[in-house]
Amino acid sequence: MARCSVRIIHGGRCSVGWLMLGGNMRGILTTLAVSASLAAGSASAATITFSDLSGSNGSSFTSPYSEAGFTVSYVSGNLRTAKAFGNPTPALFFNDTATFDISGGLFSLSSFDGAIASRFGNVTYAITGYLNNILTFSQSITTNSQTFSTLATSSGQQTFDRVRFAMSTTSSSANIDNINVSAVSAAVPEPATWALMILGFGAIGGAMRRLRMVVSNVRYA
Repeated sequence: MARCSVRIIHGGRCSVGWLMLGGNMRGILTTLAVSASLAAGSASAATITFSDLSGSNGSSFTSPYSEAGFTVSYVSGNLRTAKAFGNPTPALFFNDTATFDISGGLFSLSSFDGAIASRFGNVTYAITGYLNNILTFSQSITTNSQTFSTLATSSGQQTFDRVRFAMSTTSSSANIDNINVSAVSAAVPEPATWALMILGFGAIGGAMRRLRMVVSNVRYA
C-alpha cells in the first residue's frame, strides 16, 4: 500500500497525516498511464533518396527539392546532381563546400550515406539541428571512403523542425545520398482513450473522498 504525507490547515490548527493509497488507486493510476501512452505521438520513417532529381549529371541542384514529405533547400556552395555515382544514382555531390537544409514538420535524423570520389582526401559533414530556430544538436562526421557507407548520427530520437548539412571535402568531390529521417506527429486520442482518461479522473475523485486518513495533530500556541 502506497502512502503520501499531507498537511491540512483548519483555522489555527495544522494537521499532519498520511493518505493511504490502496490497490484500487494504483489500478486507476495505471489506467491513466496507459491512456496517456495511447495518446502519445507516433513516428513514420522515410528516406530521402533524391530519386526525383531533375537535370543531367553535373547540373546545379534545383532547389527546393521535395520527397517523402520533406524539403531539401539549397543554402550555399556548388551543390550538384550526381547521376553517374550514387547509392544508387542519382545523389548529390559537391566540390569544396556546400550547404543545404532539410525541413518538413517535426522529425528526427538517424543516418545518411556518404562517400568521396577519389582515394585522396576526405569529406566532413557538419550537421546541426534546430527547433523553433534554436540550435539543439551539433555533430561532425568525417569519412575517406570511396564507396558509399552509412553514417549514423548521435541525435537518437531528438526532434527537429530543420536540419542543416554544411559539408566540406579535400577530395576532388564528395557525395551524399539516402538521408534517413522519421516524421513525428502528435496522435489525436481515440474516443475510447478519452473515455478511459475521463473515467480514471472521475474514479480518482471518488476514491479520494473515501480514503482513510490517519492524522496526528500539531497545535500551535
